[in-house]
Amino acid sequence: MPPDVLIIADDLTGALDSSVAFAGPGRSVLVARKPDAIPALLRQSPDVLAVNTASRECGADEAAKRVAAALAFLPIADIPIIMKKVDSRLKGNIAAEMGALQAALGTRRIIAAPAIPTMGRRVTGGMLDGDGIAAPIDVASRIGVSAAIPDTESDRDMDDLVRSADSGVLWVGARGLAFALARAAGHPEPRPFRLTPPLMIVSGSRDPITMAQVERLRA
Repeated sequence: MPPDVLIIADDLTGALDSSVAFAGPGRSVLVARKPDAIPALLRQSPDVLAVNTASRECGADEAAKRVAAALAFLPIADIPIIMKKVDSRLKGNIAAEMGALQAALGTRRIIAAPAIPTMGRRVTGGMLDGDGIAAPIDVASRIGVSAAIPDTESDRDMDDLVRSADSGVLWVGARGLAFALARAAGHPEPRPFRLTPPLMIVSGSRDPITMAQVERLRA
């Protein structure tokens, strides 16, 4: 059987931090670290499948090819919920990847909601703004295809958006959208738990915000 939810992410971190929204007892959530792992994971009949196309840092044409190659492994017509996971500051080759998705999915309505209200990042009047964003970003110009871009300033806005949408939507967003989709499907957010030291943290990000966090931890 095809998964109930498909997440296409342009890096592994995105695949993980969005798919974890659906994790919980009795649900199978699998992440393909590369597209050619998809067939083996589909044979395990996951409820949720996230795919890393590793396409954020390459050229736009190559990014589109990688997304198209991933989709070729997938029964996309039979998957109810499809989400294109994007960076919450809209970095990467989003327009090229959306072009590949639109070519494969045809007439699916596209709704873009890249806000993460819990991180202080929100969308108002088609502009993404908030913590860690130097200047407001025009969402439409980064998405590159025709899409609805509703105001989403809080988790309640995200929940209302997801619940009011018709079926057959191609969702575009970050982890805030993934958690809203999970809540709408009846999956509560994972409970926080305390890790016991000694502890090792491995960071693969060169983002200035992450680097500042690492320096604070060292101190």
